[in-house]
Amino acid sequence: MDTRVPRFAAALAASAGLARSPAAAQTFQGLGVPGSVLGVSADGNYVVGGAGAGAFRWSNAGGVQYLGQPAGTSTAAFNVNADGSVAVGSVEGSGSAHVFRWANGIFTDLGAGPGNVARAFGVSGAGDVVSGYTDGNVFRWTQASGFVLLGTGSGYQCSADGGAVVGGHFFSGSHAFRWTQATGMQDLGVLPGGPLSVAYAVSLDGTSVVGMSYAGPTSPSDYRPFRWRASTGMVNLGLPPGAQYTWGAEACSGDGSVVVGKNWMGNRYAAFIWTQATGIQDLQAYLAGAGISTAGWTLDDATGVSGDGSVIVGQGNGPGGNQGWFARLGGGGGCYANCDHSTDVPFLNVADFTCFLQKFAAADSYANCDGSTQQPVLNVGDFTCFLQKFAAGCSAP
Repeated sequence: MDTRVPRFAAALAASAGLARSPAAAQTFQGLGVPGSVLGVSADGNYVVGGAGAGAFRWSNAGGVQYLGQPAGTSTAAFNVNADGSVAVGSVEGSGSAHVFRWANGIFTDLGAGPGNVARAFGVSGAGDVVSGYTDGNVFRWTQASGFVLLGTGSGYQCSADGGAVVGGHFFSGSHAFRWTQATGMQDLGVLPGGPLSVAYAVSLDGTSVVGMSYAGPTSPSDYRPFRWRASTGMVNLGLPPGAQYTWGAEACSGDGSVVVGKNWMGNRYAAFIWTQATGIQDLQAYLAGAGISTAGWTLDDATGVSGDGSVIVGQGNGPGGNQGWFARLGGGGGCYANCDHSTDVPFLNVADFTCFLQKFAAADSYANCDGSTQQPVLNVGDFTCFLQKFAAGCSAP
């Protein structure tokens, strides 16, 4: 740990004379967009999805921004890169669908590769790798290579470096897979007793894969969410009380320690959250236990989670009708002070102070460390808060 930076930050806070104790920044809000929320950036600041007016990106600071919708088509953004500057999704036309990539305000139709119907569900942290499927084939796209087919099946998300892609492929049956250049399509198997599985998401570090597997013959009541790691194989995450079966685990945090998705309750879907410590729980009950009110809402689906697990987004019904929602949990599922999400030891170092300073200068909501709501929300108190969190250290990234 570089002690020069903590001394500098402490001196800065002391000289300003405005130091105060940190408070948990916990919020829940509807997005006010009558459409579907489909993903969130790793930094937790940008949400993407699709609405009648087309693919959109939302942030607390900027509200809704529509990304583009060519005449005669509909568009939806399925995922977004680490800092929210690149979004990917589909352009749906008559009898066809193309992949689009939106980068820093520019909407580009990438086509469908060798197919006619293509959709993008994954994007790397830098936004330079895109993954998805085209006419029954899994693809990985870069500017240099264009569409590269990885094999038959359905491709979904990719890891932060774009080196791992997950989805479903027919092996001895239709099974979840994890692809890397070194391994090719790796069969992740199924839960005991089940014939089928599919992977929907992969952690930023590429080591955890989540999705849905049958845990019995073939009826919907056998659907279960899973998490796969090389060290454990495929693990059944179970069902919370009242749930009959799952749609699947749809997203996970950067290290796979927080998993979200939705379960069927008999008359509606309900969002869930899973952690190693808590097991699987109804998300609305989990938020209530954390002191976060969702009064007037039913949370139907959780579709995305930030890299540190502190932000969860999804779909539900609230005072404004069916719309997306955004929940920020104080403290998060990871280490707040690990601003740059590094996974190398030491997790905390001078780069985290540089990262925090950059986010503060950019008026990024992450920099509101103490959760203040009075203007200006970003002030010297946030430096004191960050310094305290840095000094407390991290046991994990």
